[in-house]
Amino acid sequence: MSYPRSGYKLAKFLFGKYEEIPEDWNISRIDELGKLVTGNTPSTSIDEYYGDEFLWASPTDIKNQKYIVNTTSKLSKLGFEISRKIPKDSVLVVCIGSTIGKMAMASKEMSTNQQINTIVCKKCNPEFVYYQLLKNNAIIKNMSNQVAVPILNKKDFGRIKIKIPKKIQEQEKIASIISNIDLLIQQNDQLMNTTKQLKVGLIQQLLIKGIGYTEFKKEKLSKLPQSRYYEIPEIWEVKPLKKLVKINPENITEEYTYEKILYVDIGAIEDFRIKQFEEFKIDERPSRAQRIIKKDDIIVSTVRPYLKAFAKIDSNKENLVCSTGFTVLRPKSNSDIDLIFNYVLSHPFETELIRKMEGMAYPAVTGKIIGECLVPYSTNEIERKKIGEILSNIEKRIQGFQDRIHDLETMKKGLMQKLLTGEIRVKV
Repeated sequence: MSYPRSGYKLAKFLFGKYEEIPEDWNISRIDELGKLVTGNTPSTSIDEYYGDEFLWASPTDIKNQKYIVNTTSKLSKLGFEISRKIPKDSVLVVCIGSTIGKMAMASKEMSTNQQINTIVCKKCNPEFVYYQLLKNNAIIKNMSNQVAVPILNKKDFGRIKIKIPKKIQEQEKIASIISNIDLLIQQNDQLMNTTKQLKVGLIQQLLIKGIGYTEFKKEKLSKLPQSRYYEIPEIWEVKPLKKLVKINPENITEEYTYEKILYVDIGAIEDFRIKQFEEFKIDERPSRAQRIIKKDDIIVSTVRPYLKAFAKIDSNKENLVCSTGFTVLRPKSNSDIDLIFNYVLSHPFETELIRKMEGMAYPAVTGKIIGECLVPYSTNEIERKKIGEILSNIEKRIQGFQDRIHDLETMKKGLMQKLLTGEIRVKV
């Protein structure tokens, strides 16, 4: 057994393993920190037990938010009285089912169903316990029975051990630091979602009705029967997409000279951006890798369930190739790049693709079908460019929020690792 550093001690942790912790910290079991409560379900055959007064959480209500502020089902006063109440700031952990290990905190007095065990902290800071369990989430999953329905009963749940400072002031300080980062993540997430909603409205307004028009005409944006009419500016035209872009302009041929390719598949796209490329030698490329893509190309996934996987290429690399599960659109005019990219994100375009999909097992559309999709089109190049710039600037704001959230989540993960193990100490 190795000797601990000065100011630290070796303590018996999980599975009989010794770990180094600060001298003024303890290893404590969950059931030593407070009261454990397993939720229950008031009889669903009695309507009077359910209403809209009191939160009643099930695993589906525990998502990515720290606090539960709303639940799908709620209890009446009568139902709440026979439920197992838990106070504000209790720590909820899913202990039965496929989402075992997910956790949250109670934003107010509430109750839960029987799939959730709750820690009502009495001798420690509940936020500290929440973050410590969040950091060690894998422990809960590993301790659950490896059966069809994973389960961790109340007794075994109480045996889980965590590292915890003896001074509650240190617990509070650590929890406060991590909580402040959580708050910043939440604020940026709210701003991002608000901006996304703004963009959806702007796409509908700018790409269908233009800027500042008062005279409109009704046009169909689909040749399919029973398609709806849209009001577009009187002086605009409706054009098939193939008039504005080149469809799948380049495929890999025998003359392709690059020794390696950077391959884009469905999994590489997140929030309309390409997050990663897979590198292959040209003779080892995936069988579906045929289409060459270049900067400012727009790639559209044409197979369900990935229909919403769109991306605008922002890389100058010359050896980019995508799967044949995409159709490549190369705008003929630089003025139309952002306009066309945003139009393929629009509701009319998405509706058209869904209605034109063919095949039972793997519904899909072809590049030819995509080329026939109709686009409302301003004859004024300056206007088209202006619309594209407005939508592009909104997209850059959204990307800025996404990047900030990613950086904050990385910072939070690093701090949790160091603060919750005592590797870095806080002054109290």
